[in-house]
Order: sequence, then structure tokens, then C-alpha cells
Amino acid sequence: MRRFLATIIPVLLLVSMAGLRAIDLRTARAEQVRAGETRAANLAEVTATYLGETFASTDATLRQLVVQARRIGGPAAPSSEWLPILQVARAGLPVGAITITDSYGTIKHSTQPAILGQSRRNEATFRSLMQTGADVLIAGAPFPIAMAAPDGGRLIIPLGRKLFDDEGRVTGTVVVSFIPGVPQQFLRSVDVGALGTVWVFHPDGVLMYREPAGAERTGDQVPEHPVFAAARRNGNGLLRSALSSDGVIKLTAYRTRENPPLITAVSLDEAEILAPWRRETLRVGFFFALLAAMLLVVQLLLVREMGARSAALAREKGARELAEHANAVKDQFLMTLSHELRTPLTAIRGWARMLALGVVDEPRRAKAVDAIERNALAQERLIADLLDVSRITGGNLPLNIQPLQIAKVAQHALDTMRPTAEAKGVQLLCAIDDEAGAVSGDPERLQQVVWNLLSNAIKFTPTGGRVLLEVHARKGSEIQIAVSDTGVGISTQFLPRVFERFQQEDSSTTRTHGGLGLGLSIVRSLVELHGGRVHVSSDGIGRGARFEVTLPAAAQLGAPQLAIGGLRGEEA
Repeated sequence: MRRFLATIIPVLLLVSMAGLRAIDLRTARAEQVRAGETRAANLAEVTATYLGETFASTDATLRQLVVQARRIGGPAAPSSEWLPILQVARAGLPVGAITITDSYGTIKHSTQPAILGQSRRNEATFRSLMQTGADVLIAGAPFPIAMAAPDGGRLIIPLGRKLFDDEGRVTGTVVVSFIPGVPQQFLRSVDVGALGTVWVFHPDGVLMYREPAGAERTGDQVPEHPVFAAARRNGNGLLRSALSSDGVIKLTAYRTRENPPLITAVSLDEAEILAPWRRETLRVGFFFALLAAMLLVVQLLLVREMGARSAALAREKGARELAEHANAVKDQFLMTLSHELRTPLTAIRGWARMLALGVVDEPRRAKAVDAIERNALAQERLIADLLDVSRITGGNLPLNIQPLQIAKVAQHALDTMRPTAEAKGVQLLCAIDDEAGAVSGDPERLQQVVWNLLSNAIKFTPTGGRVLLEVHARKGSEIQIAVSDTGVGISTQFLPRVFERFQQEDSSTTRTHGGLGLGLSIVRSLVELHGGRVHVSSDGIGRGARFEVTLPAAAQLGAPQLAIGGLRGEEA
């Protein structure tokens, strides 16, 4: 749980910090976009105002010409009257030519003498002037000129007003050719960034200005342009969209003026506007990535440290449990050993004292000697088992390896144990195949294996039970010795520990069966020293047990002494 908390709390803190910073960045992005829109709107308004003032100065001159026309008699006045007036007006205006027509559209006076006498009756500007009932400034559709003007203009916009006599009758028109290239220097100075654009459209869909120059050229008809279309629909407003096929998003503010009739727009590149925000986002992302990496490293080190500490605690706990188990086994062993030694010693001492005091009559003397000898042999077997275990553990158990018939070894052990079985009332049966074959081994130690198995079976089989010894050859050049009984059986829980040293299913001092729990451990060690294996099976308490020893036939043992020596080395 502590490891989980130590991991999840810093992660939650990091995620919370990142979430709050993401909200801040999102807010900052929206603010930068709004600031960009405001800037575009301000620039569009300034541009529209500048162009309006530029046109207004031209319109003021036109108004003066209207007044002068009334003073000198209108278009019918002689050229000597008109020419000085037109020259003065031309000198102060960014225009190409000034033309005076009569009410029929014939040019009567002009700063361009070559066009005198020509008719403008069918031109759109003249018709618009004559058809309107009000005294207003009329701007005609821009038209290209053959050669660029000295100031760089490629278009001319006709601007005109009607002329009136003293009684208010229309006597003609005055038209100036306005050169829109004149304000271009101002438009170039408008700060729209490296990727921004300034647009000026005529209401007829002609592109009058584009700074900087691009795919759309001055004088092109662009009625489908997104900015022009939006301005025609809405008049004034903001547009956030791509303006060309490259898909780059622009923030565009547009303004529509009625007098003069112009559409001005300023487009700012959204990516350029958000560049500082993106740099800040990258810095924040790098910071959190670095923080996450550091946190990950710290977490890994912490988890590793906690894992190492947990492993150390587990090892310490395991070692403590092992030591406690070893102490418990040792205490149990010492208790069992003292009990197993005290029982025969008590009998030996009792009979010896009785013999020494002479209280045993002659008929009982033989019984006393037999009891002393029997208990002394029991002690000898206990000590022999302890010495065998010590030698096996230290790898110092001597083996006299030689070829031998395993059937004879089994028969000798059977004959040795038969009196014990008969004394207890246990039926001892055998099924020994005399042709089972030979093995390479120590005859005394193999006989000890069979003897221990038979002794164990007889000890745990009640009176009237049956013990069966089997010896036969198996497939694969192996020989099997099996001892089965109808005794008390082995519980499933104790079955895996049957061959461990000092292990007894009932280890209390009041148990019915004696012994140190070394016999089966010695059996396994001796069998393994001979290159074999031992297996036990039982169906449970009260259902008997079966022990199987499998040894390799003599032909399969290449070098028994080397194998035993190797095993000794491993044991040591």
C-alpha cells in the first residue's frame, strides 16, 4: 500500500499541475487570438481612414471645380478660362487627368489635349453621374492603363461630380483619373508581420491593392475572394479562415466605406500570432517532460529501494523462519533422541542392576541378558543411523561398488526382517524375480535400503496386516524394488516431507512408533548415491503406502565411482 501511495501521489500532483498549466495555456491562446483580431481590426480601420482621407482631398478639389464652373459659365466657357484652373487643380492632386464634359458627354476641356472632342456618353461613370439625382461623388470601376504610372500605379479610378449653373441645372460633368498607386507607400508601412496582407477592393470586385504582392495581382477581378465576399455580405466584420489553397489560417478584419466606395481589409497569419504561445507551450512541454522523466527516475529508484527493502525484509523473515524451524527441528530431534536413548538405557540399567543385586533367579537370567542385548542393539542402530547421516552430509560415506544380483540382496534383507514381522503378526510376502538382473553398488548399503523400507513398513503395519516386497526389471534397463504395505498410510500433507531428515508425522513423545525419522532419509541418500531414484505414494490415512526404488542396471552405469565422487563433491 505504501509503495502504491508513494507512486500515485506524485503522479497525481504532476497530472494536476499539467492540467492547470494546460488550462492556462488554453486561456493564453484564446487571449492571443483575440489580441490578433483586435490588432487586425485596428489596422483595417486605420487603413480605411487613410484611404478615405486620400479620396476626400480629391473630392474637395472636385467641389472647387464645380464652384469655378458655375463662376465662369460651365463647360461652355472658353479654354482660356478653364485651362489655368485645371492645371492648378492637377498640380495638387494624385490624378492622371482632369476632364470637363458637357451634358451630352463631349469632352470640352482637359489637361490631356489629345482627348478633346471625344465622347464619354457611353462610359459607366458618365451614365452614373447623369442618372443620379443627388450631388454626390461617383467612383467608377477601376481600369488598367497601358503603362505604369511613375509612382507605380497600374490602375486608374475615375472620380466625378456633376456641374450646375446658377439655376441648378446640370450643365456637364467633371471627372478626374485617380491613380490608386499613390497610397501604396503607406500600405507597405502597415505592420502586418512577415506573413500578413493588406487588401483594398473596389465594390465591383476589382483588386486595387495587395501588400505584399502575391498570386492575386492588382487589377484582377476577384469577386469570389473570401474577404471580398464576406465584406459584400456583412459590410464590416472578422473572418477566420484560409484565403488560399495552402490552407493557412488567417485572421482578417474588413471595413466597407460608402464614400469613397472601397473595401479595406488586413489579414494576420494565425500561426505567426500564436508563435509566442507555441514557444511557451514547447517550453512548458519540455519542462513537464523533464519533470516527468525525473519523477520516473525517482519513482524507479524509490520502487527499487522499496523492493530491495521488501526483499531484504522477506529474506530476513525467511531466514528467521528457517532458523526458527531449524531450532524447532533441533529441539524436536534432541527430545526424540533423548527419548529413544533413554528407553533402551532404562531397560539396560534396570536389568543390569537386578543382575548385580542378585534378585534375578536362574530361569529369568537368560531373559535379562536377552533384554540387555536387544536394547543395546537398538542403541547401536540409532548411533549407526546418526553416523550414516553425518557421513552422507559430509560426503564421506564409503561405498564398495561391485556388480551384484539385486534379487539376492533383497532376499537377504527379507530373511533378516522375517522374525520381526512374525513377532508382530504381520504377513511378509515377496515377489522377487531372480532374473531381474545385476546392478553396480555396495551390497551392504543396498541391503540397508531394503531393510529400512521393510522395517518402516512392518513398524507402521498393524497386526494382521501385510507387507509385500517386489523386485523386477523395468523397460529401459532399470530394476525396481518396491515395498508396499496395508498399514496406517501417509497423509497428503506429510507425503512431500517423508524423505526429509528427522521428520515424523507423529513427533510427540507419546507416539506409538519410535525412531528418529532418519531411516527414509538414509534410503533416499543411498539410492541417489547409486544413481537411482525413490518414490512414495499413498492413498491417505489408513490405506497403506508404497515405496519404489529404481536403480540402473549394471550395463547402464558407466563409472559408478566417478558418479559417487561427483555427488560427494556436490554435497560438500
